[in-house]
Amino acid sequence: MDAEFIQNADQKPNAAPYPIVYCDENLNVADISPTAKSGNFSHLQGLSLKKHLSAKDISALSAYIRNHSGSYNSGIFVDINNVKGTKCAHVTAVKLFGKNYFEMRLFRSRTSMFKDFDVSRIMLSDVPYVPQYDLSRDRITVNETREKLSKTFSAGYLKNLYYSALEPFRREISFEPVDATRRIFADLPYGLELGGTKFSLSVRNEEAFIHNIIDVSNYVNLVAVFMKMFCAVTKTGNVSCSMITEEDRVSLLFSTSAKEPSTLFAGGFAFDLIADAYPETASLVWAAKYIGALFGIRCYAELSGKDTLTAEILMRKSPPDIEIGVMHPHYKELEELCRTAAALSVYLENEEVKKYFI
Repeated sequence: MDAEFIQNADQKPNAAPYPIVYCDENLNVADISPTAKSGNFSHLQGLSLKKHLSAKDISALSAYIRNHSGSYNSGIFVDINNVKGTKCAHVTAVKLFGKNYFEMRLFRSRTSMFKDFDVSRIMLSDVPYVPQYDLSRDRITVNETREKLSKTFSAGYLKNLYYSALEPFRREISFEPVDATRRIFADLPYGLELGGTKFSLSVRNEEAFIHNIIDVSNYVNLVAVFMKMFCAVTKTGNVSCSMITEEDRVSLLFSTSAKEPSTLFAGGFAFDLIADAYPETASLVWAAKYIGALFGIRCYAELSGKDTLTAEILMRKSPPDIEIGVMHPHYKELEELCRTAAALSVYLENEEVKKYFI
């Protein structure tokens, strides 16, 4: 949505989806939609909206997200103070990577909101971008892949990553992780906004290893998420990465001297706690954990010494004839369907039932 549309919303009711910002449960702006970016709302990225909302609206949003059932609901209205380009928002909840986010559709004023309130457009969002990366090394292909990666991690990256992971027609072509990882570190950082952070990669025990579960594009996204995460937490601007391969597993480690965490931790440190230690990385943490779990990959983390943060992507080889435990966003529904199918199969095998089909 451009500036002209924002100023004349009542004149172009069907021009585009409303501009949207996505906030985590703490009201930190994790992402904005492409429509919001084109409408000059990029300045909201990374802000906390708590200081721009009244105490009553914050309380209403907190209650709303706690009681969100996941089914469609009408949402609530809130006023936004001292933010250029918007005075109020219509807020609904959306679940991404297993976490609830506030989906805030922005309006220039209360008057324009109610004059231009179109239920059909309230249901609209910008279409997620689902890329197919090619790690070939010719110059044209490298540039195209960088552009795709940059577009993926631009405005709307939360839904881009989420729907890329769930893409039902993804080509799951086996790939060699060591070579793919080298290509990512050598060719693709220019497609990400890493703020000058330098990543080095070393490989040890280079055993042959083919991963048959995750596809190349989601692997690129997962590694890129880790790079973005460490770019946000590094204190020195240098991140040391090492890849250790064995016959049945491969480990990719990221390590850096990190900024002081916002929360002190005693004892062990789980991957999820990166989101608590560095709240600005929360959406990246949930995305990495979700993509990894979806494809049978584990994510670990360790906070050691004074400030050393280490995180790991661990892939294990599993022969195709062995069941692999993975996650699915609708696993409860699938479990129930499987139980129903199994019960139906037993029922149809009953001799008393069979005679009715003869």
